[in-house]
Amino acid sequence: MAGNYSAGSPYESDLNSLFASIVNSASISSYNHFTTAGSVSGQGAGYAAHGLYQCRGDLSLPDCATCVAGVVNQFAGVCPQKTGGVVQVVGCLVKYDCANFIGMENKTVAFRQCGKADAAVAKTVDAVLKGLSGPVGVTKLNAEYEAIGMSQCVGDLSVEMCEDCLGEAIQQLRTTCSAAVSGDMFLGKCYARTTQ
Repeated sequence: MAGNYSAGSPYESDLNSLFASIVNSASISSYNHFTTAGSVSGQGAGYAAHGLYQCRGDLSLPDCATCVAGVVNQFAGVCPQKTGGVVQVVGCLVKYDCANFIGMENKTVAFRQCGKADAAVAKTVDAVLKGLSGPVGVTKLNAEYEAIGMSQCVGDLSVEMCEDCLGEAIQQLRTTCSAAVSGDMFLGKCYARTTQ
């Protein structure tokens, strides 16, 4: 659980600097991570602010920048004066903390959602999930049923950690939303989703 910081503290200054770096970077790259130098005195001394953002692979850079800026603006309301927080929306993810999490795997379920049940379409969705090995997979059984699967890891993971995380996300999605026409499984550092 994230602790709190005081308004006007050195950590707040570090966090504002981190957020500015994140927002500025999102206009030129769909992923980046940053660490501030950390305060040397006062409340929050010794705590650096670590943060990253990532946009969905199919977003344009202008849309990525808009998404990231919108998420950063949400932190004051959803994580007021917290030393760590994460907001995941459909287009992007932004995470920050005083503890370094960069390059560390996290397969904790952050969000899951299943669409309505439909056994006929669910078979198509399951076929997409079975074949999902890259960022996007499409399976079309006939003119009536088409399903699209998407998956993505946060850019700080190694290839092996990404494969492990995606394997877990896909398995949980197949188990949790087995009869659904769509589903989302967001883990701490990756996601898998299906849609019609």
